[in-house]
Amino acid sequence: MIPVIIRNIVYALINIFEFLVVARAIMSFLVAMVAHPIFHRIYDIIVTITEPVLAPIRKLLERIPFLQQLPIDFSPLVVLLILSFLGNAIIWL
Repeated sequence: MIPVIIRNIVYALINIFEFLVVARAIMSFLVAMVAHPIFHRIYDIIVTITEPVLAPIRKLLERIPFLQQLPIDFSPLVVLLILSFLGNAIIWL
C-alpha cells in the first residue's frame, strides 16, 4: 500500500504534466502568430519539459504507415491517454 501523501504527490505531478502537454499543444498553434518574447520563452520551457516524454512516443507512432501521411502529431494525445491511465491507477492503489 502506497502512503497517501506519496500517492497524492504523484497524482498531482501527473496532473501538472497533463496540463503542460495540453498547453504545449495549444501553444504550438499560436507560436507563429504571437510575437511576444515572453510567450516564446514560456513555450520553450514547456517544450523542454515535455519533449523527453513526447519524443519516444512520436518515434513509435512514426512506424505506423497510416499516421506517416497525416500532418498531425498524435503523440500528445497518446501521452495524455497514458497519463490518464496512470492517474487512475494511482488513485486505485
